[in-house]
Amino acid sequence: MHVRVLLGTFLTMMVCSCSTSERGVPTGVEAWLQPLLCKFTTCRTPAKLDFKTAEILFSSESESAISTRVFNPSGELLTDFPVQFDIVPPSVAVITQTQGLRCTKTGDAIILAHAGAATSSAKLSCRLVGRIVMDQRMHLIMPADPVAPNIQVLDTENRLLATLQPQITVGDPAVLDIRDGKLVPRQVGVTRLTVSAGDKSAQSIVTVVRALKNEPLLLSDGGRINYALTQGNYEVEVKVRSGSSAYGVTLSWVGGRHCENKGEAQEITARCTIDTAGALIIENPTSFGLGPSADGYLALYEVP
Repeated sequence: MHVRVLLGTFLTMMVCSCSTSERGVPTGVEAWLQPLLCKFTTCRTPAKLDFKTAEILFSSESESAISTRVFNPSGELLTDFPVQFDIVPPSVAVITQTQGLRCTKTGDAIILAHAGAATSSAKLSCRLVGRIVMDQRMHLIMPADPVAPNIQVLDTENRLLATLQPQITVGDPAVLDIRDGKLVPRQVGVTRLTVSAGDKSAQSIVTVVRALKNEPLLLSDGGRINYALTQGNYEVEVKVRSGSSAYGVTLSWVGGRHCENKGEAQEITARCTIDTAGALIIENPTSFGLGPSADGYLALYEVP
């Protein structure tokens, strides 16, 4: 023990001081003796600095933690050793009071870290979200495969942030589910979709309907078709042509309320609420058997 203390004292006298933070990088005999000195004394000389933080940030409101590790020449970790940071250029980001990193504008910078004579650096990309572009209203039809929503995230310089995956949340998961970033309708209803990225968010109203019929419609002069309906809300779309004439079809509901009956037309959209049981009737008005046939299609949906 006495030999160890005497040897440590001797080495300390040769190097003058264990810490070289005020004298710069040790040179000559000092550099050769420094690791040996650290084995026999309490050495607080930083020789290596490692730090980690996010390489790219999208928000100016939240900060990213900076993890630092400082080692002495013997490779021992120097706990609680102070580390100073500089950002070049300083207008892109700042170091917060809690030693975190926060972007202030869109741009690229270099983070320089200093712990005594030990230094390290890292690249930083600030890509602040400026706005989110998406449809304010969406209409999904069941059954259907998952649908990828049309969402664009732009930075403050109006450039597309293609690598940023926004967060998507749904107001009513019973109506709509999110799976691998795609929309999966689950039942008829209306819900709100919220998309968030960086400091920005946008919302869309999503309506989910169920397709009951989507089929060709062909009615001869005076012909009619009847669709039996159970309790629910319905919407129907009809589109026909009668040769080169302006003749069309009529539409009426039975057993419903707030129903939209329609006179003769070639394009019809109508809604109705059936309380218990009812029917939808589409008819090609007769022209004494001499009128043209109505040829087109019909789409019937259950709606919220």
